[in-house]
Amino acid sequence: RYHQCDPVAAGVIGKINQIVPLYVMEVGRDYPGLAGLFMSGVMSAALSTLSAWLNAVGGILYKDFMEVFYPRVKHSEEKQSTIIKSIIVILCIVCASLVVVIEKLGTIYQVTVSMLSIAYGATLSLFTLGIFFPCVNSKGAVASAVTSLLVSSWVIINAQLYALEGKLRFPGKITSIDNCPANIRENFNSSTSSLFNYTGVGSPVVADSSVPLLYQLSYNYYSLLGTLTGVVAGLIVSLLTGTPNTATMNPDLFSPYVRRFLPRANQQLHLNKNEYMLTPLKGSENPNKDPLKPYDAVH
Repeated sequence: RYHQCDPVAAGVIGKINQIVPLYVMEVGRDYPGLAGLFMSGVMSAALSTLSAWLNAVGGILYKDFMEVFYPRVKHSEEKQSTIIKSIIVILCIVCASLVVVIEKLGTIYQVTVSMLSIAYGATLSLFTLGIFFPCVNSKGAVASAVTSLLVSSWVIINAQLYALEGKLRFPGKITSIDNCPANIRENFNSSTSSLFNYTGVGSPVVADSSVPLLYQLSYNYYSLLGTLTGVVAGLIVSLLTGTPNTATMNPDLFSPYVRRFLPRANQQLHLNKNEYMLTPLKGSENPNKDPLKPYDAVH
């Protein structure tokens, strides 16, 4: 619908995040109530997800902090409910305050991918080390996660700060207003339009000369940066602190491509353990010695 008439470039809307409401308004203009029904559905779905997330986070924060810092304190159910509700209110205030900041950072997709990459990189580095590198010990795993979180957070936060200052922008696709209605083209103002700021897919990030090269990395590669950093840090720390004994490791926990490098005696040992044999539940054993003989009838 907007292939040859970019509403952002034409100045119809201010940000690409507004394109869905614009589409609904244009399609549903001849159907009274359709736009309102659509928006109410979107808001209901968003509030439902948000309420579940807030309740879960509030309960988790209460339980974790109480068990760590106040393990002997016991609250009544009423007081627990009050504390959790207070935590949820604080989280709501923080989320509402961040709306003003996120509005200036770019698109919602960009900000979401950037923030989630902090956790994704650390998680993927841990799984990579655990599956492909038997030489990694527990200290290396901790160092991997911490290093990945710190490096990713440092790069992402600084990049977002430069974006907030307007010194860093990520390009979009090449757009056009050739097929826009005549009234839009007549009111088109190239000086205020973002049409000429779009440089196309694969083009370099638009950045000021004062922005360091590291912060100009595309947000699509933040997870890769965190993963590589975590893997390298985990390997280095493990080698410096002493690699574990591979003879005691279960080959089934590693990738099939890695098992061939483990000691063969160790592999045979685990194969002979019958680890996957089914065992009967307690109290369900057949009282008869002969497994083929049916149970005695109970009279």
